[in-house]
Amino acid sequence: MTAKKTRPNPMQDALDVVAKVFADPDAFPSDFVAFPLRGDMASRILTVERRRIIIYLEDHGPANSIRDLAAALERDPAAVSRDIHLLTDAGLLRMEAVGRSRHIHATGRPIIVA
Repeated sequence: MTAKKTRPNPMQDALDVVAKVFADPDAFPSDFVAFPLRGDMASRILTVERRRIIIYLEDHGPANSIRDLAAALERDPAAVSRDIHLLTDAGLLRMEAVGRSRHIHATGRPIIVA
């Protein structure tokens, strides 16, 4: 009897990685940003406006200031500032001090909601 060949299963591979991340998030500190599906944490953090910030920065590169980013998104600078700080705390953005301004970067880390 010959051994049965198994085909690769990318979906199962992805689910295995998600399970490992949730089992031991500290083992993957810079690889993923993971949110449990239970509760409303993901929906509270990843609002439409906050996703717009992330997508804009991924598409256009770093913003030179909060004011510049707010203008590009046609939003109030104070609201954008609050969103940037929350997204930075969540590990989805990073800020870099350049002189007196702060450049805002997307981290490019994949987001897992499971």
